[in-house]
Amino acid sequence: MNKSQRTILNLLCNRGESYGLDLIGASDGVLARGTLYVYMQPLVDMGLVTAKIGADMIRQVYTVTSTGRIESALANNRVAVRATKPWYAKISAVTVPVVIGGLVVCALVCNALL
Repeated sequence: MNKSQRTILNLLCNRGESYGLDLIGASDGVLARGTLYVYMQPLVDMGLVTAKIGADMIRQVYTVTSTGRIESALANNRVAVRATKPWYAKISAVTVPVVIGGLVVCALVCNALL
């Protein structure tokens, strides 16, 4: 996911339903008229955002889905991990419940056993 798509998800998570032009105005220059829909359609196709015709019967209103909220939280909290031990180090994993925006999801946490 690129910066523009992360911006779209973050704005929709914070604002709720929004028109495309509202997202462009709130993006502090990250999004432009010619690029918003190029970045928006893959988010709709992946099920991270829904699009429906607004009350004006012309423009589309975009809303983030619960999957989109989770993806946004994960994208914003990514941590780069650098391997410090050999590749054959033993790995263990545990499933941990995590609350993201009122949603309880399970995250798989892996630790290298040294």
